[in-house]
Amino acid sequence: MVLSSVQNIFNILVGKRENKRLSRLLLLITWLIAFGLQAQEIHSTVTLDTTDGTLGDVFHVSWVVDHPADAVLEFPLLDTQVATFEVLEQGNAAPRPTASVKQFTVAVYDSVGPHDFPNQTGFVITGDDTLKINLPGFRINIHSVLTGQDSTFRSIKPLHDVRLPFNWWILFWIFLVTILGYLAYRFLPKPGHRAHQKKTKIVITPPEDAHLVALRELNALGETDFLIKGEFKLFYSVLTTIIRRYFEHRFLIDALEMTTSEVLQALESGVMDSDETRATKIILEKGDLVKFAKYIPEVRDAEASLVNAINIVEATKVLHTTSNPKSDKKPPINVEDKHD
Repeated sequence: MVLSSVQNIFNILVGKRENKRLSRLLLLITWLIAFGLQAQEIHSTVTLDTTDGTLGDVFHVSWVVDHPADAVLEFPLLDTQVATFEVLEQGNAAPRPTASVKQFTVAVYDSVGPHDFPNQTGFVITGDDTLKINLPGFRINIHSVLTGQDSTFRSIKPLHDVRLPFNWWILFWIFLVTILGYLAYRFLPKPGHRAHQKKTKIVITPPEDAHLVALRELNALGETDFLIKGEFKLFYSVLTTIIRRYFEHRFLIDALEMTTSEVLQALESGVMDSDETRATKIILEKGDLVKFAKYIPEVRDAEASLVNAINIVEATKVLHTTSNPKSDKKPPINVEDKHD
């Protein structure tokens, strides 16, 4: 406002004169007057309730800035920690016609001695003009909390009363647990009454025979379309897993965790005939080639492996209902390896 008024006076004076030297002189005088008037109109001070205290004391500070009536002052938002000061609260007081006030409280918990609060920067906005102003800092002298006669420990910061809202859900769950406990005590049978209760019959179902499980899984494998789609790796993975699991339950060997050579060595120890062992060797080795060496077999070879696997299970199964199991004829097993 002051700048614009002085600028208008300058334009009037210059318009009436044609002397360039006089114009420059008037311009310099005009700006000097403008800055002098503006400097006189804006003034900032700091006030404290006291400049001496002890660790943990709260100091009340105010910045008062005098400015033109049409100006707006923006104070800085202080951090919670400024130098060695902890800012506890801050806010702007009710504005005055020609002044603005920012009030805040600080405390020092660091050490005894002098502590300086640094200068801060504010902004005075007048129309389209924005002017920076210096908000002065201050010094506080902190003295020791203890005296020479003190021999006990004392808290520096005051204790805060933290109030938590009441949780109605806790009361609800306590009530619910109490009701459930009463119902359980009232209606559930007591330990002393168990002798009068009827004993529940426990029916133990014997495990299914290993050959029944294996044959069912092999037949299911034969109904898949793995071979039609050319998924030989998946086909042999399922086939060898079924055979190995059958050996685990039938001969009690850890076939799923063994290598092919370890399985064959366990079978050659006398648990299975040589024909079945040779057929098993062909199936497992061909499965290793397909799974790990990317070997692609013929479809008829894969179908023959499935048939041989079924024959191995049929030849080695345990018949619980046959009076003379040795009289049963074993199915023929093709031990010829068609892999080139």
